[in-house]
Amino acid sequence: MKNLTIIFVFSILFFSCAPKENILKKKSQLSSSVKILVVNSGHALNSKSPISKFADWVKKSECDILFIQQIEQPKSGQGGFNAVRSLAKNLDWNYYFGNARYYEGFDSGNAIFSLFPVMQTTTQDLPVSKGRVRRSLAFGVIDVGVTSLSCVSVEFDEELKAERILQANNLKSFLKKYDDNLFLVCGSFYTNKTELAFKNLSDNFKSDNENLSNVIRIFTSNSPKIEIESVKYLKSPLNNDGLLAVIKILQ
Repeated sequence: MKNLTIIFVFSILFFSCAPKENILKKKSQLSSSVKILVVNSGHALNSKSPISKFADWVKKSECDILFIQQIEQPKSGQGGFNAVRSLAKNLDWNYYFGNARYYEGFDSGNAIFSLFPVMQTTTQDLPVSKGRVRRSLAFGVIDVGVTSLSCVSVEFDEELKAERILQANNLKSFLKKYDDNLFLVCGSFYTNKTELAFKNLSDNFKSDNENLSNVIRIFTSNSPKIEIESVKYLKSPLNNDGLLAVIKILQ
């Protein structure tokens, strides 16, 4: 009887000291999806009527973040229709506008609209040759819940490949400051998959790689923690290209 008791106690100690990984399941990886919409307005959001139709279209897309190019607001201290503020009011979203150039009496540039707060914002001019139209990028950090995304809304030169190469290299240099962050770069690149400007970016970042639009492109960090899950082509009420994408974020 005494020997049986010793064996029983030994068995309990042995199994209680067994490695926990043998008896416990691993926690599943946390993930979240963010829906984004990218569109070039083509300077067409110039009154309340197109703004209202465009805002309804954005809402129906059920996106969380909107990246838009060629949108205007009055120069500082001047009056006139403010498309940026009007769209933000219609959507009831947060936003950041980055000025690129002067267009028909208004500041014209790129903007980010978001259901979430847009923080740490800045605008950076892109290099252009003498006589070319000025270009820039609008940058903001958006907390989407599981993590923060560094977001860029940008427009490259729409005519010259050499200009786009310069601008792609400048964009890469800008993003090196945010190497530790997950980022989304969305906008009007006017480039196809065979062009050097696109290759310079796709060699360093993930791309939508669908060729759904000759204007709009989506790039993300080259990280396993962020994926372009799906991309869909849309035609906006302004008759311009739009891309609706689901971005999956892993934690």
